[in-house]
Amino acid sequence: MLQTIDSLMQGLRSAVGPDAVTAEPDSLESHRIDGITPRLVVAPESVEQVGATLRLCSEAHATVIPWGGGTALALGNPPRRADVVVKLNRLNRVIEHDSANLTVSAQCGTMLNALQTAIAAHKQFVPIDAPLPECASIGGIVAANLNGPRRGCYGSVRDLVIGMKVILASGEQIKAGGKVVKNVAGYDMCKLFAGSLGTLGIISEVTLRVAPMAERAATVVGLGDLRQLEHFHEELLRSPLAPSAIFLLRAGSPRKWRIGIWCEGFDESVRRQLIELETMATRSGINCEFLTGEKHNEFWSALRDFPLQLNQLMCRVTIPRAEVLDLVTRIEGWESTAIVGDMTMGTIWCACATRKTSLDQFAQLTVMARERRGHAIVFAAPSALKRGINVWGESGPTLSLMREIKLPPELDVGETYGEVSWSVRGIYDGYVGWFDRNPATMYGRSPNVADADLVELSAHCDAMHICAERGDMHAVAEADAAFHERILQVAGNRTLRTVWASLEPFLRTYITLVVPGADPEWAANLHTPILEALQHRDTAAAVTAITQHFEAASANLAARWEEEPGDADGADDLPSLGVEEAQPTLTD
Repeated sequence: MLQTIDSLMQGLRSAVGPDAVTAEPDSLESHRIDGITPRLVVAPESVEQVGATLRLCSEAHATVIPWGGGTALALGNPPRRADVVVKLNRLNRVIEHDSANLTVSAQCGTMLNALQTAIAAHKQFVPIDAPLPECASIGGIVAANLNGPRRGCYGSVRDLVIGMKVILASGEQIKAGGKVVKNVAGYDMCKLFAGSLGTLGIISEVTLRVAPMAERAATVVGLGDLRQLEHFHEELLRSPLAPSAIFLLRAGSPRKWRIGIWCEGFDESVRRQLIELETMATRSGINCEFLTGEKHNEFWSALRDFPLQLNQLMCRVTIPRAEVLDLVTRIEGWESTAIVGDMTMGTIWCACATRKTSLDQFAQLTVMARERRGHAIVFAAPSALKRGINVWGESGPTLSLMREIKLPPELDVGETYGEVSWSVRGIYDGYVGWFDRNPATMYGRSPNVADADLVELSAHCDAMHICAERGDMHAVAEADAAFHERILQVAGNRTLRTVWASLEPFLRTYITLVVPGADPEWAANLHTPILEALQHRDTAAAVTAITQHFEAASANLAARWEEEPGDADGADDLPSLGVEEAQPTLTD
């Protein structure tokens, strides 16, 4: 952090009010995440206060943990540190319910059950069966992409979100999607933020599709061995029936299993489904029973909440649904393991005992999933079991795409050292959004930056993007030079501290990506003089340290590329790092 926790607390209290910021030990202890205690808890009551909180934390380099209902904080690897928890429970208004168009908009802190109650008078509901709905917030459900048993019928959370507002780390609020179902203008950015776990910004408002309530609901539960249930399931798939959910679960005995089928709709339709399912069960040699009313709700509530058993090592395996029964057969003999399978979506949940040997079971699941073109993760676990493992499992082929979403494209390693060189120069110039075609993202609409300037900068970005796609690095270098000259003119209002606050996270990642063999201590030491200079408000020393930072990184890269030379053709056409050519005019 560039500031002490006391100075950050003072700034936050000025922005959101003294009562909304606390460092009381009891409050901090109740907001521990995987054994890590935060240093501050902030509870803003408006979107503007959330933006101010994120801006102050970003300037101070303080890590932020968004906290909705706190139900899904067991997801993911343990955080490296937790400086500020931002509680969002005060943003809990249902903004608009358009019953005619089957949509509802609510703030992020609205609890799912409260939202369902608010629209129930219109015989509608939000078709999301997230775990623990009484204390799961809408923003947290979307950020964690928490789905439930009826995902195969109504779609996932990503499918049900049609619009949202997000507050970025800079405090800027952006909007994606809209409030009508038929909204196809531009990229669907809602799907980018759904499931991002708060790493891209805090979701402040969500617009969701809703559905009419069913007239009747009932469950058919069949009991038998896996062979019998497989025969029953295959016959069900060949039939014209369309149940809302089909789940497989162990029935206490290692060799006895149950299959639960959720039927809902008009009364006459449900009655017919129950009759046909009973006939299929008889032909398959399994016993079945019918659940309605409270027993029906209890059965599916247990399955809905099953993934968030925080006292278990919860593994999630996602495979093609045709492979579910085969994998379940492989792990049928595992002791002290509860197994639940979503037959519609191809998802298997395994609740293993909380002991170190359970990690071996996760490793086995990872191999089995890979063999079936699937993936396995640790969905939730006690913090002690998470240490030393990557809960996300093996990296998939889309990892590079995910990195490009969170990191600017110029951080990627090119085919030659020259490409890396002009990329580093782009970061040094203070612009970290070349190919997103939106310079305003970095520099904002300050008083001395006219719209015409932004249009001109966007044109330079477009030119670099097109030339890079063609592989014409000489043309990219020319466009870069023009952009470099213009950006220094329009960015004169940026302070040195703010520029570095924007650049430093990307530079750390740059070191990791392009210098994979670098000593971590060496990489960390590059930043130390810069941080010290900023702490002492020494502008000249900070500029010198930044220059030395890039020179050291450049020299290291050059040495590595000499050891493993690439195609040198055209390398002379590319600009060098050139930090001595043009120093930005920055004031502290």
